[in-house]
Amino acid sequence: MQTQRAFSMLELITVVAIIAILAALSIPAYLQHVTATKISSLWQLAEPAKLYVESQYLKNNINVNALVVNSGTTDFTSADSSLVKCITIQNGVISVVGNPDSFFGNTYWVAWSPSVSSGMITWSCSYPAAAQQYMATSVTNCTPGSPQFASDAACN
Repeated sequence: MQTQRAFSMLELITVVAIIAILAALSIPAYLQHVTATKISSLWQLAEPAKLYVESQYLKNNINVNALVVNSGTTDFTSADSSLVKCITIQNGVISVVGNPDSFFGNTYWVAWSPSVSSGMITWSCSYPAAAQQYMATSVTNCTPGSPQFASDAACN
């Protein structure tokens, strides 16, 4: 006669508890990594707008503080990504605002501010204080702060 073997209820509960503990430890780290990657993407999406500001200054001798491009009016402001709510240039300051749906209901943004010295443009950036935990330690010329831009209608 064959005896049937099975897991006891205690063994099953132990396995489920171990899986729950592992999930509780790994899911927050995963979500933090995903958010950090998305915020990094916001930085990269500002690059075409920065090139636009630099080219307008260098090629057309336009004061960087006079540049205004509302979101949706040029290629770099009409990002196809669900990650971005808008990209805009107001008084030379480039703002990339993330879509709250992509950031678990939070609004993250990156604002790049140009300054001209001796004919050269240098960039400094700001981001919300809530994003500081996701920023790389090697980020230079970038500090947490309040929005330094006047967003357009599509960005509100």
